[in-house]
Amino acid sequence: VVRCIADDRQSSYALVDRIYKKDGLKRVAVLRANNRYGRVGVMEFRDAAVRVGSPIVLEVRYEDGETNFETQLERIRNSNPDAVVLWGNALEMGLILNRMRELGMDYPVFISDRGVNPLFIETAGKNAEGIITTCQYNPKADNAKLKAFQANYKTRFGIEPDVFAAHAYDGMNITINSIQKVGLNRVLIRDAFTDLKSYQGVTGEILFDASWNDVGRIFMAEIRDGDFHFTPASWSFE
Repeated sequence: VVRCIADDRQSSYALVDRIYKKDGLKRVAVLRANNRYGRVGVMEFRDAAVRVGSPIVLEVRYEDGETNFETQLERIRNSNPDAVVLWGNALEMGLILNRMRELGMDYPVFISDRGVNPLFIETAGKNAEGIITTCQYNPKADNAKLKAFQANYKTRFGIEPDVFAAHAYDGMNITINSIQKVGLNRVLIRDAFTDLKSYQGVTGEILFDASWNDVGRIFMAEIRDGDFHFTPASWSFE
């Protein structure tokens, strides 16, 4: 498998560094979707938290499409956290954040990368201000290829491309370029893939490690004045 998108481990490292090291928060509770995205993502976040000596204090779940989070939020309140991490889809994370604020739960809240979606800001409204997450690329980068892709995508589909559309476009172009280089021979195509060390796509520079995972730069995304603002992510542990 060749991956042209950063994985949950990189996002978790960046979030853990921000929460525990930069912000100095120690007791973190997690509320996640009860699906593969929530399970695998939080597994990486949990492991990264252990690496910095601060295991999460509570992990609770909700089902896809759920709208009543009273039981989970009561458990979180009882765990006396310094901060809460939400890991799921944009709509549910927005609804949870709103209910937390209604209940007077004013802990700092961090969300998973699927929150980089206009739907999250739409749903959470003013509660979205100051929320922080990660993103596998900077959709506002000054990149001519990216801007052309975004314009063409919106013209064709009527919506802005999300992170998965952008990386799928890069992945397909890597595939097409490999076929053009070596022809319709699956062994040679595979060799062309695994010979790649980097690729300059609409998502920026994709860097492949020895096991063909994208280990290029990811970004922190913070909501300010009703919009996402992106800065390069970093972390100081391995």
